[in-house]
Amino acid sequence: HKLTEKGRTLYGIIDGFVTSHMHINIKKMYKVKCFFTRRRAAENIESLKRICSQSTIDTQDSDCDDDEILSLTLRMRELESEIKASEVEAQLREESLQKQIIIQEQNLQKLQIELTRSKFVKTSNQRELIHATLDTKIDQMNALSSTKRVQESTQTLCNVISSDRLWIEEQMSRRALSRDNIIR
Repeated sequence: HKLTEKGRTLYGIIDGFVTSHMHINIKKMYKVKCFFTRRRAAENIESLKRICSQSTIDTQDSDCDDDEILSLTLRMRELESEIKASEVEAQLREESLQKQIIIQEQNLQKLQIELTRSKFVKTSNQRELIHATLDTKIDQMNALSSTKRVQESTQTLCNVISSDRLWIEEQMSRRALSRDNIIR
């Protein structure tokens, strides 16, 4: 097909734009695994629509033959279908991202609830440990106090018994002396 210079220039611009912007961006997108945002997709789509519109105007104004017009029309349809495919792909990716965001937010809420519950359990366990430690210290103090009282009571009892024994021995000695005195 013979293209006029204007048609070749237009075809080159359209083809170059699509190749450089759409295909390279799509390849990068798959390699880097980044997602189109609506805004970026919309900007690319608007640029492609402007070029398609410009090519329609240029084609109508030029002295192109039917084959050239048909070729450009087919190319425009291809570009329009690529635009629609890009829009659908961007929308699907955005929906996927939104679902992932919702899932991550739910996971975050679950983790925050679990963290709060863990903090509560930790605080409760610390409180129980403090109470157990205090109970143990009180029991030890009571045991020491009881032991001391028992020792004091034992000592007092020993002193009383010793005093009583001495008194009894003294009484027995006195009676023995009194009896010896009576017998003599």
